[in-house]
Amino acid sequence: MQSSSRDISVYPQTDKFINNLFTWPSQIENRKLTRFSLFSRSFRLVSPCVARPRGNKTRKTVAMSGLIKQKQYDWKDSNLALFGSDIEKNVKKESAATEKAWKNAGRKLGIQIWRIVKFKVEDWPSEEYGKFYNGDSYIILNTYKEEDGEELCFDVHFWIGQYSTQDEYGTAAYKTVELDTFLNDAPIQHREVQGHESELFKSYFDNITKGRCLQNQLNFRNSIKWCYKSGATTKEQFNFLKQNLAELIKQYTNITLFVWLGTNDLTKKERDGSISLKSSGNDSVHHIYSIYKEIYFFVRNFENVKLIYIEVPVYSIYWWNVFHNHSNPEHFREDDLCLHAQIEQLNIYIRDINRILHVHSPSLSNDLVQTRKQGKRKHTFSSYTFTGYYDGIHPRPELSRLWLLKLCRVFNMYCV
Repeated sequence: MQSSSRDISVYPQTDKFINNLFTWPSQIENRKLTRFSLFSRSFRLVSPCVARPRGNKTRKTVAMSGLIKQKQYDWKDSNLALFGSDIEKNVKKESAATEKAWKNAGRKLGIQIWRIVKFKVEDWPSEEYGKFYNGDSYIILNTYKEEDGEELCFDVHFWIGQYSTQDEYGTAAYKTVELDTFLNDAPIQHREVQGHESELFKSYFDNITKGRCLQNQLNFRNSIKWCYKSGATTKEQFNFLKQNLAELIKQYTNITLFVWLGTNDLTKKERDGSISLKSSGNDSVHHIYSIYKEIYFFVRNFENVKLIYIEVPVYSIYWWNVFHNHSNPEHFREDDLCLHAQIEQLNIYIRDINRILHVHSPSLSNDLVQTRKQGKRKHTFSSYTFTGYYDGIHPRPELSRLWLLKLCRVFNMYCV
């Protein structure tokens, strides 16, 4: 059998592989040659064998070309050799020190917040702490001391807004690691996603309110001035209005004032963080209504102010106490029924006042109603569901956006 130019023909009875030299006896030249292509196919040997003259009885050898042993690399010769070494740590520390935003990071106890803007870290104003735009990413540093300890401890979080771009939250993650390096690897790192924040993160902002939840859903510049305070009663907010309304008129000239108050007058907060119903009757409702009327008569003195009352959505004492790990939340089931009846009565009063003002408020409680059919005749029953809340009171981003959309329609209707 004639061999191809890419194969080596050998005698299988006597072939040997010695020191990378392939040999055969020349006197056995009349035997049928056998195609042997293992080496040629594996190593693609293309060099032909050395020709041998006829009648020569001497042994010829052919050096095999292409059999090259793969070079062995040592990772110590690569740029990974210094990974984790003191040299690498010092280089990263010096690089982190060039970031101007970290100049005062971790030097005092408390919260510090930075916002990612076009790949850069910018300080977030302290008066805006707790307010996050859902199209941005932020870095939050909490500096504290353990009880009876003097050493500074740190928790560093990077918060990702729902509509934050990959560039922004990628930069936030990278800069969080850089801040960790700057603080000598002392901080504990946390990743926070909007709507799924950890309890530790939410504990930094005890002043969370429904108004803030809605404001956080605004990802564009607007002329809405938000005024809220966690735990404030209707009376306290009315006092704030009396002290600041004249100044606000000077600043904005024409104002449409939306009043969304009443929640904190119906319940009271206990020392263990749980809440309970303030009164089982309608005394609290009548008290709120009386303050609503005071606000109405006060605002009438300002010609450039239009007043609108926003209806109070139902909320749940039971689910608040479940969220805060109360030992016996079932005890508050009856409180919820009384609370919902009080809110319905309060909203009736709000509609009456708005009717006098010739304005209208959307019913936010309708977005919490679920219906189900039961029994053979499939009777329809309605009840409230609180899955749209974080904790039975404060709305999640989805519900906040829905309420904000409804309120924006009211803004467009009356703020012209």
